[in-house]
Amino acid sequence: MLIIPVRGDKIRTKDDSEYKYVTSYSSLKSEPAVYVKPAGIDSFVLFDQIVEINGVKVEYDSTSKVFNSLGPIKRKFN
Repeated sequence: MLIIPVRGDKIRTKDDSEYKYVTSYSSLKSEPAVYVKPAGIDSFVLFDQIVEINGVKVEYDSTSKVFNSLGPIKRKFN
């Protein structure tokens, strides 16, 4: 399944940091990213750093700029 992170998703990065809440999508220097809200501070995470969305492993496809999900992802909104 092809997906991208959306508002409300939890993500984990390559350095094992977990971000509890994605706030929005952004494109920084032609690379897609998401803004996240860890502990009240807005920061961003590039797509190529994300390895897990809502507890499900994902693989980033740099040519299409989306993720291949390695399992079903549960979300409030699809």
